Amino acid sequence: MVEEKEKPMATGLLGNNVSGSVITTGYVTPQMYGCVGDGATDDTANLSACLNSGKPILLMGDFNITSRIVVTGACSIIGGGSTVSRIRLGTTSAGLTINIGGVGIPWGWDNFVNLRDFVLVPMVANISGSAVLVTASAAIGSSMPTAFIQNVNVIPYNTTSYTQGGIAMQDCRNFTIDSCQLLGCYGNDQQGSGISVYASLPNGAPCNFKITNNSVAWWFNGIYIGPYSATSGTNDPEGSYIIHNDLLACLYAVNAQSNDLSGTALFVEQCNISFGACGIYCINVSIPMIKDNYLLANQWNTSSSSYGMIIASTRGESLYGVITGNFINFVNGRNSTSRVGIYEGCASGATWNIIHSNQTLYATTPFTLTTSQTGVGSGGGFSH
Repeated sequence: MVEEKEKPMATGLLGNNVSGSVITTGYVTPQMYGCVGDGATDDTANLSACLNSGKPILLMGDFNITSRIVVTGACSIIGGGSTVSRIRLGTTSAGLTINIGGVGIPWGWDNFVNLRDFVLVPMVANISGSAVLVTASAAIGSSMPTAFIQNVNVIPYNTTSYTQGGIAMQDCRNFTIDSCQLLGCYGNDQQGSGISVYASLPNGAPCNFKITNNSVAWWFNGIYIGPYSATSGTNDPEGSYIIHNDLLACLYAVNAQSNDLSGTALFVEQCNISFGACGIYCINVSIPMIKDNYLLANQWNTSSSSYGMIIASTRGESLYGVITGNFINFVNGRNSTSRVGIYEGCASGATWNIIHSNQTLYATTPFTLTTSQTGVGSGGGFSH
């Protein structure tokens, strides 16, 4: 029988106060389920039992896990900061999956995920999947989770340990990812991303999210938005996306690629971006709003071309947006023979209505627009 506390209180943890106003009554700790939390003992089974208790979790300790823990249902995990609340990923299959699909009231509180103030530490190389995956394995209109993730960090144990992905949101409805530090070095599509947002269900998922104040250094994508794979048809997250005040250092800092994101608005504002191949890669997003960002080319790119931004429509859909106040600097990326500030391309039948006012430094081509992305389109309505 697990003893429950009515009024938890833990103070002085990196300046955080964890009290009854933050964690509801009836919380549990991993130690109540037999976890040792010394960083060496295998706590996988006991930690899984705790996280699946249906109770709010006060995560205090250093927990070593050797396989992926799957949590079914709503989940609230509150730690005390990275120095006192740690989950070590000890094998290539370790990680944390929270599966809300088919549980509770659709779009209700029973589908809420709350993760705060702890760190996941990859201990070995090439850990499969993302360190944290929040998913809904249910049909559209059924249970799709909302989430608040704050100060959840993924920091490797050493320079040879890493996980393929940081935080992944699959078929989620509304969520915020704030103030997370994510470090990794693996690369390819959504699994090679510090933060990935993707849809795997038919016709996409209505999705509105905010990604703010994060620090992401990942080899391939900083933030990936799109279908689970390029061949997944119309499985696209559709809605309104806000990416604000993030620090991103990646080959592709913001990678928003889609089969069909008609009616979707992407806001990228006040971010500091260090990029190799492309700072902001935005394909078939109908309303791009990209303002007041600083983009600096790094030396990660091994190809002959680098781009500050690529904005394109390949499906004949019209684009309306504002791309202003951005500064694109190629001073560190001059090993590339072709340095394009902003490349834009539209397909046959696309109407192009984008306002520009940006600056570039050391670009071989500050701006280019092509109407032959897949045919001849309309390039009207833009200025530079």
